[in-house]
Order: sequence, then structure tokens, then C-alpha cells
Amino acid sequence: MLNYLIKKLKKKNKQEALVALFKLLSIIRFPINEPQQHEALIIMGAGEFSSRYSYLNISDKFQRQLLAFSSDTQLKPNQRQKIAVCLSGDTRSFKHCLPQLQRFYSGYDVTFFCHGWLADFEDAHINGLNNVYTCIEARPDFSELERASIQAFGFKKFGSDLKVPFMSPNIFPMWHGVKKAFQSIENNGFDVNDFDLICRCRYDNYFLGLMAQLETQPCINELVIDPNYDGYGGYGDQFAIGRPSAMEKYCSLFDWLPQSFEQYKGNQRFFPEVIVQKYLEDECKIKVNQIDFGLRLLRSEFVGLEGHTIPLRSHSVSQARNLHLSQHIKEKFPDLYNSID
Repeated sequence: MLNYLIKKLKKKNKQEALVALFKLLSIIRFPINEPQQHEALIIMGAGEFSSRYSYLNISDKFQRQLLAFSSDTQLKPNQRQKIAVCLSGDTRSFKHCLPQLQRFYSGYDVTFFCHGWLADFEDAHINGLNNVYTCIEARPDFSELERASIQAFGFKKFGSDLKVPFMSPNIFPMWHGVKKAFQSIENNGFDVNDFDLICRCRYDNYFLGLMAQLETQPCINELVIDPNYDGYGGYGDQFAIGRPSAMEKYCSLFDWLPQSFEQYKGNQRFFPEVIVQKYLEDECKIKVNQIDFGLRLLRSEFVGLEGHTIPLRSHSVSQARNLHLSQHIKEKFPDLYNSID
């Protein structure tokens, strides 16, 4: 019953109610299990969790996560490794995420490879990064991919006058940027195998935890993905880390997208999370290991919030995105908008 209640409150984004629930459980000294401890830590923050649940006997594994989520603690990695971090996306809130990004990778030898669009990227956006290389380009025209994807998957209707493609056109520039950031490793004179691990990050990734939670290195054909933005039985596309061979496959997802139109044509649940799952597990036969690093997306409306209070979802962002996408497709492809349901 408790697990069901926690799941429902999370799904409905009822953060205050979830905090109140865990406060009540601590008052009555309820013996929450480890998955429930994890949920309490995420929603309450490390300080309040430690204070309220000091009566629990916690495992060594959870103790390591608790230390990682404590802002005054530096959990050291088991070994100092070289990591290439491939950054891409919108730099809108990066200056606010930078301190947490630097904390996240503390104890590692990190080199950053940053992709951006010529029209809106400025070097000032990444002030504060060391060992950084940039790949800045004009935004390509993704019209052919957009048209083909709409023809393959159609539209989802919202009311009588709003239609949004089942496959979001936003995935094309996103995965193109992921690919280009990875390619910039070799374009800047490095060999991908110079690095122990390669990481895909967005500029607005805000981490509550630490990379040092990763106690053992992923296997050759394994990726680590944070579970916080999973959905529809798939995996979030905001963050991944693995060894060079596995990450080369991950970062090549863009090249597979046209093939996916034929493979999954008509599938009305081919959402971004499902795309990642189908590509990694079915196409590439890659094993996915999920570790909660406390990932949040720091959207502009969340700047200034304490890390553990940043919502996982933003209804206003979703609504604005749907309106923008609908208008974009209506103007760009009126024949498809008017003829395909």
C-alpha cells in the first residue's frame, strides 16, 4: 500500500504531499525499506533525511548514496579515471548547473567536448569549464526527417484544434548534437580510447549526487543511465555514461532514426524514452544499468530552487512545447497537418 501511494504521488508530481508522508512516517518511526529510503532521500534532501531517519539501520550501499547526496561531503571515487564529457543542447541555465556539474565529477580527470548552434552559442555560456573543446555549427535542415517521421507515426490530438507529432521533431537536433559532440573528441586530436569513460550530458543537467557512486566500471557493452526521466517502459535520454565502444553506439542513435520509421511505423507509443530503449537493447544489444545520481533538469522556471525541490516535470513547459510544435508543423507542413490524423 505504501509503495502504491508513493508511486501515485510521484506520478502526479505531488511533492509537498510526498514530503509530508515521509515526515509522518519518521515521526512514528516506521521502518521504511531501502527503495522507500531512496524515495525519502530524493524528496527530502540528505540533511533532513539523516535527521529524521537516524533510527534506521541502512546498508553500506545506501550509506554511499546518502554521502553522495550530502552537499558538505566529498565522496571519493575508487580510482581516478579519465572521462570525456560530451555536452549538447540548450545552454539556457548552464551557469546555474556548473557548480553541481563540477561537484559531480570531482576526483576525476575530465575533458569537456561542447556542441552548440552558431545562431545562439557564445563562449561566455561555458565560462568556468576547464579542458574544454567546442564544436559550433549552423543548425542543419531536418525537414526531410520531420516529414518522414510524421508520415510514419502521424499526430496526437489535443482537443479540436491542436495536433502534435507522435515523434517529436525536437529529437532530430538533439541526437544530431549528441553525435557531433562525440565526434568532436577525435576531431580535436584525441582517440576515444584515450578515455576510460565517455559521458553524454545536457547543459541543464543538475546533479544531486556524485559520479563516485559508480563503484565499478561498466562492462564493455553496458551503459549507465539515471532513471529519473524514464517513462513508457523506456529510458531517459538526458544522461548516459559508459566505455568508449558502448558510448560510440549510443551517440550514433541519430543515424538509426530513418530506419526506425520503417521498423516501428504506426506505433503511437514510440516516445523518446522508447526510442532509446529500442535502439540500445534491441538494435545494439547493449545492457542498461540504472543508477540514481539525483538527476534534475534545471529549467529556467526552477532556477533558485534547492536541488531536491526541483520538480521532475513541468506542465507549463510541456504545454508551451506542444503549442510551439503544433504551430511549427502547421506552418511548415500544412499538407500533412490537414490530411493526417
